Amino acid sequence: MNTLKWYPLIFIMCFCLIPCIGVGGQKENSPSKQNNEFEVLLWRHQSQEVEKIPLKEYLYGVVSAEMQANYHAEALKAQAVAACTYTIYRYENYIEGKNTDSPHPDAYVCDDYTHCKSFLTYGDAKSRWGEAWFDKYYPNIESAVDQVYGQVITYEGDIINAVFHAISSGTTESAENVWGSAIPYLVSVNSSLDTTAKGYQSEVTFTEEEARACLDTLSVSVGGTPDKWFSSPILDSAGSVQTVTICGMVVKGTDLRRAFGLRSTAFSVTADDKKITFTVRGYGHQVGLSQNGANEMAKQGKSYSEILKHYYSGVEIQNYNF
Repeated sequence: MNTLKWYPLIFIMCFCLIPCIGVGGQKENSPSKQNNEFEVLLWRHQSQEVEKIPLKEYLYGVVSAEMQANYHAEALKAQAVAACTYTIYRYENYIEGKNTDSPHPDAYVCDDYTHCKSFLTYGDAKSRWGEAWFDKYYPNIESAVDQVYGQVITYEGDIINAVFHAISSGTTESAENVWGSAIPYLVSVNSSLDTTAKGYQSEVTFTEEEARACLDTLSVSVGGTPDKWFSSPILDSAGSVQTVTICGMVVKGTDLRRAFGLRSTAFSVTADDKKITFTVRGYGHQVGLSQNGANEMAKQGKSYSEILKHYYSGVEIQNYNF
């Protein structure tokens, strides 16, 4: 046999295999973001810069910042899906050019909980919780995110605005009551399990001078003593304060909450001639998922999907096509 005839063929085969070998090795060792993993553009308020973070890493950070790590696994999974959904919702708004009036137009989300969602890096979580707590409970967050990664909540096929809050007043709020626009999946639902939560009820007192300063931010002028200022509030369908008249001026409950820094709009007011006291139920805007309620439902045997379908009406849980 003339082996010289085979040399050109062997050379061609080796030449073709070299790129394949190189690509295979690069794929195996490359970081996740180079494996086409979805990346989040996150505006960091402290550095005033946009960071690119792989979605799974970002979800670890959101769940660790937004929900207690020792909550039930099904509650943590519900939170992870809600956080993923919210992020994708903001991403889709970004690519459709709907966030031009956002304070962070170059990023999908920010780390300010009053605007988007809180976020903790791995190191931040360890520093905040302490090493012993971190080592015990952080794996719960990673496990929850890993198990439901890529799942989102949809309403009639569209990604929803999956907002959430800490504790309801016993009934969640509708988006219409809080933000003025009706959203079919963000309606009031029963969340009576919240009424036994630690921190469900809070009380805060303001001196006359402090109260006047808060009301000044709303351009509300008051005269006389505090016990003459407030009339009986008008409540909405969930039992929260819709409006209250203060010295003849009608003020929204949401505005009063912001001015006085109240934990929710589910409050009552008592006053004497020197001070005002607010008794408040729940914590947060009360729309969508109640984090405490989710944990209590999970302890009663409800799955994460059952929890999500309770707090977001008429929705489905689907895998997102990245």
